[in-house]
Amino acid sequence: MFLTLIGAASAGVSLSAQPIPDKPLQPLALLVGKWTAIPGGADSGSAGAVQFSYDAGGSVLVGRARNGLTGPWTEMMVVYAEGNGGGVRAESFEPGRPPIHYRLAAAETDMVQFVGEAGDYRLTYRKSAGSRLEYVLESARPDRPGSFRVEASGTLAQTALVRPLAQPGPR
Repeated sequence: MFLTLIGAASAGVSLSAQPIPDKPLQPLALLVGKWTAIPGGADSGSAGAVQFSYDAGGSVLVGRARNGLTGPWTEMMVVYAEGNGGGVRAESFEPGRPPIHYRLAAAETDMVQFVGEAGDYRLTYRKSAGSRLEYVLESARPDRPGSFRVEASGTLAQTALVRPLAQPGPR
């Protein structure tokens, strides 16, 4: 499942510029940056890296994850706004699994939640103390409709901050 690795901000990390995101994607800014897994949670045995960045002039948010701190990216998530007010969608890709199709269910100052279109997955990111980002990936329990079980969870530390190229304006 996408992004089974996550982290915390550091005062001495470098800044890199990002395009101004389209208005529907602006609430997802808390995800943007380079992250490494912190031991603990369901994925405590995994070392890994996650990176979220705006692309295509700010019209998409691309997330990439890998096992280990170096090497090729092994998972990808593409987040975009549907036209005509259709909301924000995300597509998650991982080798050997069918894509997961998500819709943005909630976006607040310190939390973002995606829900699988088939009601099969729920992916939540939440800022926590020390500028850390916690995540929980849950899957639906077929034996208990409306109930979910944790597939993966953890905390990420931010290793690189990002800043917009200019102040956001209406889009």
